[in-house]
Amino acid sequence: MLAIRNLSRGFMPPRSGQHSHAWSDGLAMRVAPIGVVAAGDPKHAAALALQDGLVSHSEEGIYAGQAIAAAVASAMVGNSIDRIFSDALSVVEPDSWTARLMKRADELVSSSNNWNDLAIKAGDELTCMDYYWADLAPEAVSLSFVAFLGGEGDFSSSVLNAVNLGRDADTIAAMTAGIVGAMTGI
Repeated sequence: MLAIRNLSRGFMPPRSGQHSHAWSDGLAMRVAPIGVVAAGDPKHAAALALQDGLVSHSEEGIYAGQAIAAAVASAMVGNSIDRIFSDALSVVEPDSWTARLMKRADELVSSSNNWNDLAIKAGDELTCMDYYWADLAPEAVSLSFVAFLGGEGDFSSSVLNAVNLGRDADTIAAMTAGIVGAMTGI
């Protein structure tokens, strides 16, 4: 809504995406079709997500959208879970909040023995409980990757994982489903 307000005031991209909610997960939630169009080319998917994102988002909001678009593009051609994650991470600004949380999500999944412990650790370490809105892009995207990586390529397990992580669960599930759905043909 803030981007729409900016556009109605005559602010064109990238200015339209510069507002107090520009780090939301809205772009990341809507970019799965971009990954489908850019199948096999995560960098192109990220470039398209950037162009889409400049209208409504900036910085962390865009980085998160680029990660999901790249993951879907990588998944579309049957890459492994690890390759999908590395392709997603490769398009994110290296020193960003999004990149740091994505790396931590991968570490948590790699060191976890079971889903329940992983979900608790992810909630403790990847979420910003001091902020009352749950649509922080770095948080939602990292939780989506926890659900995806923790689901080990199984669609039902991955989406169920995402929903059960809480926070912005509908968005986290949508992003997870976009990635694992592209990977499995669903």
